[in-house]
Amino acid sequence: MNYEACIDRLTQYFSSSKYQREVIRAREEFFGNIGVNDSESGDFERNLNLFFDWYLFTRSLDGTLLPPAKTALNLDGFKISAEERPFFEALAQARYCLFEYIKSKDQDHYAKDLITGEKIAVKKSKLNMLTPKGSILSTHFIKD
Repeated sequence: MNYEACIDRLTQYFSSSKYQREVIRAREEFFGNIGVNDSESGDFERNLNLFFDWYLFTRSLDGTLLPPAKTALNLDGFKISAEERPFFEALAQARYCLFEYIKSKDQDHYAKDLITGEKIAVKKSKLNMLTPKGSILSTHFIKD
């Protein structure tokens, strides 16, 4: 099990027909009238990823105070095994952050949270950081 597989499960479950109206309202909130429905657009995949990132981790489901990532932890219809639970709990605690990129060393990347000042180390990452020192990154941070 990994975070990507958990995010895929959350995406599939919370965009299923049961949540169709929710997703439609969320898309209207997120995109407004900017016309992002063109699947041939070069930005389509990026926009869709941004939407689902916001929808799963930030936007509260209608009638609740929790986003899908937190709702899933106690939802009868969303089964989580004991092995998966730590991954889903970490996703539920993900927070949106602005980071300043500091440096990379081998597979380790270092950044500073611009809101809290906390320094973050991402160890043994499969990602290659090809960004200049001092670049600002925005992402959901999942503490593992």
